[in-house]
Amino acid sequence: MEACDVLLTKPGGLTSTEAAVKGVPLVLTAPIPGCETLNAAYFQRHGLASRAFAPKRAAAEAQRLMEDEAACADMLRCQRDKVPARAAEAIAERIFIEIEKR
Repeated sequence: MEACDVLLTKPGGLTSTEAAVKGVPLVLTAPIPGCETLNAAYFQRHGLASRAFAPKRAAAEAQRLMEDEAACADMLRCQRDKVPARAAEAIAERIFIEIEKR
């Protein structure tokens, strides 16, 4: 994933979040109705990804992100601001604190 200029993927929670944590520009395609549709809407609304469900539109959006440095930088900034890179560690620390309280 780190080698990608832009990642085109369906909006599964794990892949989308991993891309955001790693700072990879993201174009979300072909969601499975339900949670993936909601994931795509959330990621787009917060500037973490672009949505393009038609193949030609997805290719055009990936090309735009590769050519438009400002748009790509803005997406990466949103990813850094919204998705904490050390969230799993923070959750584990919180669990240990709660266990020690018992």
